[in-house]
Amino acid sequence: MDKDQVAETNFTPTPNYHKRMAHVLLTGGSGFIAMHIIKVLLEQDHSVITTVRKQAKVDIISKSFSGYSPDKLGFVFVPDVGQLGAFDEAVQSDPPFDAVIQTASPVTYEVKNIQADLINQAVNGTTNILQAIKAGAPTVKQRLYPYKQIKYEPHI
Repeated sequence: MDKDQVAETNFTPTPNYHKRMAHVLLTGGSGFIAMHIIKVLLEQDHSVITTVRKQAKVDIISKSFSGYSPDKLGFVFVPDVGQLGAFDEAVQSDPPFDAVIQTASPVTYEVKNIQADLINQAVNGTTNILQAIKAGAPTVKQRLYPYKQIKYEPHI
């Protein structure tokens, strides 16, 4: 799989047994973990807005979840999560978000400096979403940050 390709998966709906629906912002929607989170949220009839870097990711995610109601899944472009203010527009929503799940993390296949290229960017991305929530999304009561780990082996 190349760096711009996401494994194509076709998720199908299962019955909804939950009553309270939430409006959720999910960052990094094309990632492996995020795709499964989207599936669970849609199965529970929540509405999901997910961030993506480019249109190709929208196409892949939309195709994967074509069996679900299209009004339950939306997209917002955030090209660089490490950029100051990256999520300021993404957290603005009507209806407002109830929860934010942060799975976005910058990934590069050309690491020159682990601290600068991976760690600082991941910390900046998390800081940016927290600042955006504080400034522009006062209705968000739940924030979830699944543990992410990248294994870097420069000699492979």
